[in-house]
Order: sequence, then structure tokens, then C-alpha cells
Amino acid sequence: MNKLLKSYPDILFASATAIILVGLCNWQFWTTLVKNMSLSGFSGVAFIFALSLLFTWLYAVLLLLIPGRTAMRLLGVILIILASSSAYFVDNFGIGIDLDMFRNVAQTDSTEAFGLFNVRLLAYILVFGFAPSWILWKIKFQPISFRRYALQRIVFIWLGAIFVLLAILPQSGKFATFVREQKSVRYMMNPGNLMYAAWNYARHEVRPLDTALTDIDGNTHRVITTSSSKPLLIFLVIGETARAADFQLMGHSRQTNPQLSAINDLYRFTDMKSCGTSTAVSLPCIFSGSGRDEFDVAKERSRTNLLDTLSKNGVAVEWRDNNSGCKGICARVQTVAMQPAMAPSLCGQDYCHDEVLLAGLSESITKKSTDQLLVLHNIGSHGPAYWRRYPASFEIFKPTCRTTDLGACSLDEIHNAYDNTILYTDHVLSQMITMLRDLSDRYDTAFLYVSDHGESLGENGLFLHGAPYFFAPDVQKNIPLLLWMSEGYRNRMSVDSDCVKSLQTKAFSHDNIYHTVLGMTEIENAVYTPKLDMLKQCRRL
Repeated sequence: MNKLLKSYPDILFASATAIILVGLCNWQFWTTLVKNMSLSGFSGVAFIFALSLLFTWLYAVLLLLIPGRTAMRLLGVILIILASSSAYFVDNFGIGIDLDMFRNVAQTDSTEAFGLFNVRLLAYILVFGFAPSWILWKIKFQPISFRRYALQRIVFIWLGAIFVLLAILPQSGKFATFVREQKSVRYMMNPGNLMYAAWNYARHEVRPLDTALTDIDGNTHRVITTSSSKPLLIFLVIGETARAADFQLMGHSRQTNPQLSAINDLYRFTDMKSCGTSTAVSLPCIFSGSGRDEFDVAKERSRTNLLDTLSKNGVAVEWRDNNSGCKGICARVQTVAMQPAMAPSLCGQDYCHDEVLLAGLSESITKKSTDQLLVLHNIGSHGPAYWRRYPASFEIFKPTCRTTDLGACSLDEIHNAYDNTILYTDHVLSQMITMLRDLSDRYDTAFLYVSDHGESLGENGLFLHGAPYFFAPDVQKNIPLLLWMSEGYRNRMSVDSDCVKSLQTKAFSHDNIYHTVLGMTEIENAVYTPKLDMLKQCRRL
């Protein structure tokens, strides 16, 4: 062994690093693969061996193609440490890592990042990351000629390719099945999934914004069909991680919406789908007007959005944020980020409960006599620190999970904590509607609430959100949508209440929000599509 180490240190370092990556950092990948493909017997073992050999060879080749031993060692150590942290999330939350998931990580803030940190994550990084990296770093590299340095790599790459091919050929049928039918499992392959997602993100989205925006509005104008002495006031509330399955209004068996349920003129839409399974996708998609099928995060950064359209047509727009930011949507409108100083009783050192969005809001509204739309961006039910999203007085469902290490909690404890966040959201939304009701003598008021995406709470071994949309479970895509309108607003728009009630079980999605809000503010532009305006057929004008 010592002779081999002296003669082939580069090959041994690259191979050992690759074996660590494939073996230590991929427990969830291998167990899920065996389960999904029902691998057993000699044939199953042969396929696993061939697949592990392929990945080991690929990672080793990646390292050996790096010029310079120091650079190769650094890359190997970095990959192991990144893979160890990625393995924690894949193993414990059952998530796959794709472009959308990487975008979530890249766009997260310090508060969200800190909320994910716990002892188990630290243990993963230390045991599967730093420990093997330290051992590999101890490998001593003897000086060799450039000719030998290059020859060793060439021979290893070509001989390895031959052995991999010989191992794969007898299992070609299973490899075809793996490629065609196991895409969700492939997103768990670590750190290949992370590297591919990072490459896609850098290639498509890490570039300077164009200085000139593309104006998508075309000819835009207000369609004032009725006269009213009062200006419009609309709350567009964007929830966070609220899934329809846990709303009492949507059929949940628990009383998670006691206050909203008492509001007789509240409409609830029970078949609503999100554009994405993460905030970084769903939020800009809601305001884009593109629709999920055409939406592209990178392209939307250089296009005007719903808020721009409202602003240019005389609506005073304000974005109030108690979450991780507006993802560029509010760049050209007034923005207020919630701070602990605004309402110390509602805030900790690095977070605020959602009632902070109401602090000073009524006073701010009444200073303006123009039409207004306020976007209220909630922190809602953002996990895994569910217990931090509501005041102690709202901890009704017990016992609760009070750690970000969801693996240390039972599914009931996790679900209880999550349902408490919905209970608190119910209170916050009710307070917003009460404020609008109180202001209805001065404004024609309306309220529209929609969540950005749902959440997995351990169903089928999945937690949190951000799963690739095509195989994400329904709980990550089925979301609540609520609508309230004052009597003054309904009269102004000639809204038929029975017509709106008849729509409550029809299928809608985030694609409808852009067009519905334009209709609610009596604005038409080149993007506005009447059939996507949920309320168009119910306005008897």
C-alpha cells in the first residue's frame, strides 16, 4: 500500500475521494433506488455495483482533469464538505436538488439559513465532511515528472472507461429504466445533483440585469365602468408555505380557521394550484402574467410585472415584507421591510410574527386619497422552524416540534406545530379583513389571499417544499385562495355574489392571479386575458 501511495498518489486520492462521495454521502439515494426499482438478487447487486462504479469513475475523472495537485486536493475537499451538508437535507427531508432548489438556497437570507442549522446538520458536516477530508489531506504527493503525471491520468481514465462499460453492458436494461423512470431518484445523487443545479443556475441566472426593461403592457388603460366617490383599497396577501390540506376552510378536520370561518362574506376556492413549489419560482410567476407553462425566472427579471402595470395606471402600490424579500418584483415600487423596532412585542432578534405587517398600516393608508394596492408578504408557515412562526398563545395543538431537526420529532409533533402556524395565519388574515371593513367608509375595499406553495410534512418520507414540480406531491402544489369584498366594492364592480360562490370549487391556479387583480383594479393591457380573470364573468356591467 505504501508503495502504491508513493507511485500513484494522484490516482489514489481521486479514487478515495470519489468512493467517499458515492458511498458516505448518498444513503438516501441508494435506499430509495433499491426500493423504487425493487433491486434484489445477483442482478440487483450487479446493477448497484455497475452504477456505483460509473459514478466513482466520473468523480475521479473530474478530479484528475483538474490541472495541479493543490487545485485537485482543494476541489476534492470542497466537494466532500458540500456533499456532506447536501446529504443532510436529502437524507432527512427526502428532497431532490434541482435548479429550483438550488435557486432557493442561493436566494435565501441569513435568517432562513440560520433557521436550518442544528446539531444533526453539524454532525453530518463533521463526520461525513471534515473527518474524511482531513484524512485525505494527509496523503503525501511525491514529486514526479510531467510525463508520468499525464500518463497516469490518461491510463486511469481509459482503463476505467473500459471497466465501467463492461460492468454496464449486462445491465443495460436496468440502466435504461433508471434513466427513463427514476428522475426523482437521480435528483438525490450527491454531489452530482448539486453540481448540475449550480451549473444551470450560473449559466442561466447569474448575469447582470439588463438596464432596459421590456415593457409587456402595450396599450394599457383604466376601464372605468362605474362612478364612485371612494378610491379603491386592495390587500393582496401572499402567504408562505400554506397548504390547502391544513385549512379548515378547505376541509381540514381541525379548527385551524375559527376566525375566518365566522366571516360570512368570505369566498374560499378549494381547487387552487401553485406555479412552483418554492418562493423563488412561485412569487415572480404570480406577478409575471406569463403563466406557468411559459414562465422563466431568468427572463422575467428583465420584464415589467403586475406592480409596474398598476403603478403606471395611477394605483399607489406598496410592498410590505415580513419574509425573505420580493425576488426583484418590488424593485420599482415603494417597499417596507418589517423590522423588530416596528413592533418589539411581535418580534425576536431575527424575525417578526406576521401581525407586524399591520403596524402603522391604517395610518399609512389614510394619508393617501388615491387608489391603493398593498402586497403583504407573510412569513406564514415557513419551516422547518414552525414553532417560531406564531406567538405562544397560539400553540393550541400539542405536543409540538420545537427544533429545526425534524428527524428528532414525531410526525404528529411536526403536524401540530404546522397547524398552529395556520391557526395564527387565520388570526392575521382576519385582522386584515377587519381593518379593510373598518376603512370601507372611506375606500371600496377588497382582500385576496393566496399561498406561494404548499408543504410536505412527512408524507411518503418528504418534508418541507421545493420538490421538482413534475413529481412534487399534491400537498406542495395545492394551496388556499381566499377572497373578500366590501359591500361598496361589490356595488362598484356590480359583482354577483352567487356567481362568485359558484366558482369556489372550480379549478384555478397562480396563472389567474395576474389577470384577476387587473380586473379588480379595472385595468386592461396587452397581457390581460378575460378568461383568466376569475371574476370577469361575475361582474354584471
